[in-house]
Amino acid sequence: MAHAGTATMAALDEQTARTNRGKAPCSVALIDLDHFKRVNDEFGHPTGDETLRTVAITLFANIGSIDKLGRCGGEEFLLILWETTPDAAKKALDRLRAIVSELDWTAISSGMTVTMSVGVSGIREGDSPDLVLARADAALYRAKAASRNRVLVG
Repeated sequence: MAHAGTATMAALDEQTARTNRGKAPCSVALIDLDHFKRVNDEFGHPTGDETLRTVAITLFANIGSIDKLGRCGGEEFLLILWETTPDAAKKALDRLRAIVSELDWTAISSGMTVTMSVGVSGIREGDSPDLVLARADAALYRAKAASRNRVLVG
């Protein structure tokens, strides 16, 4: 798994340290666009790029002002949900998943649909950033293995 941008990883480091000091809960989500290679192959790379921009804008417009969103390379995003339990994060990500899947993707390219799979993990006391990301990544893998377009907590 590629790492997100420096600012997002710094936020994850900061929140892991805060949680280890007994501060507010926090959850981390790894978001992966389903079958994104097919979008690039069938509709072309410019369409793939526009799809990534649209997803990023949509996610950013629908998260809290204190949350952090970063791209992890390819078609994967890292979302840090401050002051959010894993159960609340799952509900929020299910809502985001539905918003993305219900967008009118035909405005970008006729016949196109986009869905996403998400793995969520809460930051637990004693966690390192790598451990939190590993749990979220494992949950993401399970979501993809379970026919995609779903949110699972790890």
